[in-house]
Amino acid sequence: MENVAVQPELSDYEKERGKEMPSLNHSILQLRLGVLLSGYKEFSVTSELTLKFGEWKRTPDLCIYPKLSVNWQRDIKQMTEPPLTAIEIVSPSQSADEFADKLDKYFEAGVKSVWLVHPFLESIVLCLPNQKPKVFTEGEFKDETTGVKFLLSDVFGT
Repeated sequence: MENVAVQPELSDYEKERGKEMPSLNHSILQLRLGVLLSGYKEFSVTSELTLKFGEWKRTPDLCIYPKLSVNWQRDIKQMTEPPLTAIEIVSPSQSADEFADKLDKYFEAGVKSVWLVHPFLESIVLCLPNQKPKVFTEGEFKDETTGVKFLLSDVFGT
């Protein structure tokens, strides 16, 4: 009998998000980035909000929108308006091909920048349409599309 790797059954949560359940490192990074971004009062930062562009759905870890008005009596479950920035925290099981496809779809929908946050490499890759990705491994991260900047040590420091 040959050895066959058995893939664990995905939860409904994982199927909906299109990625595995967040880990401890993922959770800490998501919160740290959210706290850093909350200092930019001209933006609204969302966490785990599903984006729907035509038939394609994606739930980035964080998004940056121009300031949104909130109606607490009328919620929105899926945004059809693209964010300025979509932020994805990379899990070990995600492949480069997956991200290439996602980037194309994000940019086609009107997203201006995508950040790929790599916990293991302690780096952030800034992706802009029709440009080579910029890799930040130390010092200051800056996204010129929004003016957002911060020190990588504030994200990956202990």
